[in-house]
Amino acid sequence: MATSYTVLVVERTDVVRQTAKRALAERGCRVIEAASTSEALAVLTRPETHVDLVLIGSVGGPPEGPEMDRAGPESPTRSNHPCP
Repeated sequence: MATSYTVLVVERTDVVRQTAKRALAERGCRVIEAASTSEALAVLTRPETHVDLVLIGSVGGPPEGPEMDRAGPESPTRSNHPCP
């Protein structure tokens, strides 16, 4: 039985976010979408939500990445599992 990983895709552009979601889902990942850093942080701070990997799009550029980096390490849902 394959393990399913949960990936949070953070990308402002709908078509890019949907493409990433489709590609990851085809490989068995559960995908949560966020169109902004604030949406992503809301997902990451929910105690009931476990996220294995955060995929941040390049369109946002700084400060999107650094904001996520500052908020992520303390998250109790953070793990070290790669998506298959």
